This record gives sequence, C-alpha cells and structure tokens, in this order.
Amino acid sequence: MAEVIIPRVTGKKLKALEAFLRYYDIYFEKLSSDNLSKKLKAARIEKQEGTLRTIDPNDVWSSVL
Repeated sequence: MAEVIIPRVTGKKLKALEAFLRYYDIYFEKLSSDNLSKKLKAARIEKQEGTLRTIDPNDVWSSVL
C-alpha cells in the first residue's frame, strides 16, 4: 500500500480530484495544510543543518540508534 500526498490543490482541481477518488472508491483524507507545511518546513531546516535523520526500512534499528 502506498501513500500519496498532493499539496496545495484548491478550487475546481480539488473538486475534480475528490470526484475521481470517490468514483473509483479510493479512500482519501484531507489534512490541514498548515500542519503539513510546518512539518515540511521543519524537515527542510533539519536537512540544511545536516541533522535530518533517514531510516532504512531494511535495517530500522541501525538507522535509529
């Protein structure tokens, strides 16, 4: 299962996207863009500072420790 994030879609495009997902019976969630924007901004700052941590899904424990 994959997750897809589509940021900043409004107006007619948002309505069309929602109609498409409903037609094909695809579950979706609308989240507050403020929360996502804050997380993206924080991650970009961490990346610039060199403190952003990435986790290897094949070796989670080594990535975390």
